[in-house]
Amino acid sequence: MEPNDYLRAAVALLTEGTELMRRRDQDQSPLTPAAVSIAPYVAQQLVPGPVDVDPGATAEEAVRAALRQIEPRTGQMVGAFIAAYAELARVHDSGDTGRSSADILRAYALRLGDHDERDERDEQ
Repeated sequence: MEPNDYLRAAVALLTEGTELMRRRDQDQSPLTPAAVSIAPYVAQQLVPGPVDVDPGATAEEAVRAALRQIEPRTGQMVGAFIAAYAELARVHDSGDTGRSSADILRAYALRLGDHDERDERDEQ
């Protein structure tokens, strides 16, 4: 995944989470694991395939090896959540009350897409 892909995944998770909580509050129904559809996708992106572990490794060594392999992706995802939160905080602190958090996050994701398109043109 590219850095902006992590940002888009974080925005999608935050947007979906906000929508799920809104629906839960309206319906007064409990949130079920089946309702969260994007979380498995993100987990798959963090660990997209088999993890290389020495066949003779102890359980602790295997866990450490796996963590070393997913740590960079996990760090990227954490950074993406921080960036999305910072964008929400920036808009909130500016006094803009005319947009929902979902609207702010969607606009942020669109700006990320525009940034990707500019990068692709610059590379050509």
